[in-house]
Amino acid sequence: MISCAKSKDSSPSAARDLYTSARFRKARAHAEASGAEWFILSAEHGLVAPDEWLAPYERYLPDTPKDYRVAWGAWVVARLELLLGSLHGRTIEIHAGEAYVQPLLPALTRRSAFVERPLAGLTSGRWQGWYDSQVGGASIDARSNLFADDPTDWIARLGDHTCSHSATELDRLERGVLDGPGLYSWFVDATGAADLSRGLGADIGEGLIYVGQTGAAKWPSGKPSASTLISRIRGQHLRGRRTASTLRLTLGSILDQSFGRECHARS
Repeated sequence: MISCAKSKDSSPSAARDLYTSARFRKARAHAEASGAEWFILSAEHGLVAPDEWLAPYERYLPDTPKDYRVAWGAWVVARLELLLGSLHGRTIEIHAGEAYVQPLLPALTRRSAFVERPLAGLTSGRWQGWYDSQVGGASIDARSNLFADDPTDWIARLGDHTCSHSATELDRLERGVLDGPGLYSWFVDATGAADLSRGLGADIGEGLIYVGQTGAAKWPSGKPSASTLISRIRGQHLRGRRTASTLRLTLGSILDQSFGRECHARS
């Protein structure tokens, strides 16, 4: 069983195609390659077969009341038993976060099913790395370098503003997109470009203005970093002191100049 995703197609489709996040696509590929019968855990529809036709929806299981989650878990396991027969002694592999797993455990335990959770202990940001490590049976730690191949596609994506989201949209993004290490970029619109141009005394066009990374191993110690995209972007670029972010300090200084304000080292 694999959990649903917030990112969805805009029109009704088979459940396997409705969820569009990179993490879901990797989980689906892993499930299909296993040859085992697999299902999707939907916060709205419970247990869903890959070919069931669904319309887009917005329900997110962690946002539901406890009573709903308890009923949801019992409903999912009851339907699983209806479709597969007795779960006694069966191994049920679950690819989902705690919010989706915990409601299922009581009902699965009562039916004497065995539960396997390959992703347990990994942040959702590491899940994609785990799936990548399974390709071809390779045994690669999920924290290994995922960008060792030709980086051309990644560079193009970082520079594509159509893939971007505004700061106000961060809370609506699927958690797995931001809860881990990665590369990110900032873009400026026409109004912002005009403000920067005035402050710098140079012509700045709208588009890409910055590319950064977070979560890489620290140099020169080689120790892994606990930083994630969400902590970097939300905690340093959008909140706190200017001095916590080179990007914020730079943009703040330019905007001070643009609007004739006295420059300060702190926000």
